[in-house]
Amino acid sequence: MASAHKRAIFFTGATGYVGGTVLARLVDHPTFANSEFTLLIRPSKKDKVATLHSLGLKTILGSYDDLDILEEQASKADIVRSLSVRGFSKAKGAW
Repeated sequence: MASAHKRAIFFTGATGYVGGTVLARLVDHPTFANSEFTLLIRPSKKDKVATLHSLGLKTILGSYDDLDILEEQASKADIVRSLSVRGFSKAKGAW
């Protein structure tokens, strides 16, 4: 019997060129139904949220400076994918 557990994926960079291209391929992939995506979306890109929700994707507004969000979402995820080029944190000691 197949497991009912969906693979939890935390994804950053979904509204960028590379991240958006990769995400589009993942959404079209046959295993998409077995995955649950949560996307970190910068507040400046919140106009994209409705479209992402219509594809069955969850979104959270934030940035790489929101360490509490990053830690919480990463701890819940089976897979973490960061495809954000501009997402480096301004936090002390980080890129």
